[in-house]
Amino acid sequence: MLTFSLSEHALKAIDSPEFNSFFLDDMVIKILRRLRDTSLSIHCLEKESENEGYTAEDYAYFWFSIERLISLGIIETNIVSSGRSIACIRGVLPSLMPEHKDNDLLRLSRFTSFRSDDGGAFLVESPLNAGVITLYSEDALMICFKLARGTEYNAILGHNFFEMDRESVKDLILSFSAVGAIDEHLHCDVDSLVQWEHHDALFHALSRGGRRLGSPGGTYRFLGKRLPEPALPVKSFLHAIELPKNCESEEVVTLKGLLERRRSVRTYGDKPLTAANLGDFLRLTSRIHYVETANQNNGRHYDIQRRGYPGGGACHELEVYPVVKRCDGLEPGVYWYDGYKDVICFLSPLNIKSKYLLDSASRSMGSSENPDVLICVGARFGRVNWKYEGLAYSVVLKDVGVLLQLMDLVATALKLAPCILGRGDSVIFAEVTDNKLFIEESVGEFALGSLPSES
Repeated sequence: MLTFSLSEHALKAIDSPEFNSFFLDDMVIKILRRLRDTSLSIHCLEKESENEGYTAEDYAYFWFSIERLISLGIIETNIVSSGRSIACIRGVLPSLMPEHKDNDLLRLSRFTSFRSDDGGAFLVESPLNAGVITLYSEDALMICFKLARGTEYNAILGHNFFEMDRESVKDLILSFSAVGAIDEHLHCDVDSLVQWEHHDALFHALSRGGRRLGSPGGTYRFLGKRLPEPALPVKSFLHAIELPKNCESEEVVTLKGLLERRRSVRTYGDKPLTAANLGDFLRLTSRIHYVETANQNNGRHYDIQRRGYPGGGACHELEVYPVVKRCDGLEPGVYWYDGYKDVICFLSPLNIKSKYLLDSASRSMGSSENPDVLICVGARFGRVNWKYEGLAYSVVLKDVGVLLQLMDLVATALKLAPCILGRGDSVIFAEVTDNKLFIEESVGEFALGSLPSES
């Protein structure tokens, strides 16, 4: 039987900006009050919603609210069999998944991860969805073993599990499907995943918003538990050697000045950024100088690019998507910068999802003000995954770091307001830009605007 309850982190999640953005209404308050003192089954919740006299629209919004509360980690779903807790599912709602047919061949995805938590329970995770399952039953582990080898659905249902009834087995398998742990469509053969390795896909999904339970960021999880590391390292050596200083050239003096003036700016001027400002910025940071075609004779098996910054293997997989809030000379909307032709292409006007990216950028900066332009850095993963093994995603992250540092210095030189961001939502980005997950997603964000008058 599936039951709902408030999670241990419910109060913390309720105080989060994401919760305040979506859920300040009577419907959610009623749901939370119902779950404050006890867990409730799906049947009980449905019955109580009927007693409220909900219309069809109210009923749809009721379950939408349940789903969103689950995705934020406020509500968790439990599988209970004969009064015994079998599993806890966080981040996804298993009952939304379609049931399997008797002869369906089920197999764990090669991207599924298993690990123990601090309490000794068994966790099941996948980069394919923002959910995690905690297993408390040895029979549940036996089901994992059978799924790892591949088995038909009816064979699992026909097995005698001492701790689990038939309905609980169904619920658990639906839960595996909901978190992406079951190879529903032979993931290893899907084009978007065929070049991905398990560790790269898991790290990407769990370090970006959209497929992670909760919100990554500065949570101060060790505050009060241990002291922070000091700003300066404590090291002891025999003696120190002072390095000589050469005569500094004009270029070095200019660079030194940029490095010393560089700072993150989170407020903006009364006058907006201009299209000329944005054009100069994009041209200096993301222009493609030229392309060299593959040449088997000298061992270069793929086309390479030359840009103003280094890239792993000269793959230059990074793409730049400006999300424009206010820019004199450009309509608000989502754009893509064609670095080869040096033009900006309009993709779509601002809508609720692209505005969410701007709001998320503001929260990441700790500001109530949207940037004039949010630069979303996308990555065409296949450019890197095709060549590298064991470190492909590491190469992408190094490239992102190089580009963001360049953007910071260029914006400083142009007397604009720069700020490198620490988080973003790759799933929303893919929807906004009409890209596919694991094919091209965002891997970095940069806020840009006009300098306030006092700067």
